[in-house]
Amino acid sequence: MERVSMRSRMEGVANLLSRGIIRLEFERMLEHVYRQILRPGDTVIDIGAHAGRHLRPLLECIGESGRAIAFEPLPFAYEQLCSTLPHSNLSLHNVALSNKDGEFDFTFAEGSPEESGLIQRTFNVPELARPRTIRVKVHQLDEFTQDLSSVAYIKIDIEGAEIDCLRGAGDVLKRLRPIISVEYGSLAFKAYGHVPESLYDLATEAGYVLFDIFLNRLEDRTDWVEAVDFLCWDFFMVPGEKADQFAELAHTKGALPYLQEVDSTPQSTLLQLEATQAEIDLQGAELERMGSLQEHLRQENSCLREELRALRNSTSWRATEPLRKVLSSLRR
Repeated sequence: MERVSMRSRMEGVANLLSRGIIRLEFERMLEHVYRQILRPGDTVIDIGAHAGRHLRPLLECIGESGRAIAFEPLPFAYEQLCSTLPHSNLSLHNVALSNKDGEFDFTFAEGSPEESGLIQRTFNVPELARPRTIRVKVHQLDEFTQDLSSVAYIKIDIEGAEIDCLRGAGDVLKRLRPIISVEYGSLAFKAYGHVPESLYDLATEAGYVLFDIFLNRLEDRTDWVEAVDFLCWDFFMVPGEKADQFAELAHTKGALPYLQEVDSTPQSTLLQLEATQAEIDLQGAELERMGSLQEHLRQENSCLREELRALRNSTSWRATEPLRKVLSSLRR
């Protein structure tokens, strides 16, 4: 049978998208998939929790009998999560994940904090990013999972550091075999020296199969390379032994949530509103922090002006004026 390229298979979606007939809502599509695979009592991990857009519905999926572990390196985002999600079955960690341990520089994009990372990526809107360097603690995922006997799902969205994070999760991939969603796009992963094939090779070596967010099974390297940076950046790594079962999701009701109403129950709508409010609160907290910093600098500048004025009116300043004139003339 003649091979049909992945892009040819998705040509219809690309055509509808280019004509404005459909709109891709990737976050809702991602949520739609993990809601189908998670059950009460499951254990989930959110790497790059940010404002909690996915952490909230994940907690709802696993219920009080489940367990959630989340990682967020930005201090203000971590503090916001701690104050808004005080769940007894949630462990929050103010660290970044990689394949190394220690304290390292971290690029904080003030204008687009969701694009922050261990290495500065290519920003979607560079003039808004306003990057600056902070220091963060870095660990490996395996350090946090030694007491776990199962993990159902891991979400990874860490702006290009996904490969390094997975390399620090060798025990998780080998022993726990979770389904993993990964955001993987060249604007981010190139900063870390990776290429499209990097994730394919890692997944294959670990016995995982790759799917795109439309639930197309990417059968080989050619399929994968065609999928990267085409229509979406969101992919699923599925253990080989679970791949056929996962593929069945494509045949269930609502497999294409960007074409229809999804999870329209009041509870789901409330979760979406809470996630949106959390994002607003996070941005508000950052604006408040920047405003406080601006006020501090203004007061500091005012104090320095007063000190300078006092110095110029002092006897010692007037007494040393001739000496300053001599030194000034010598510099010329």
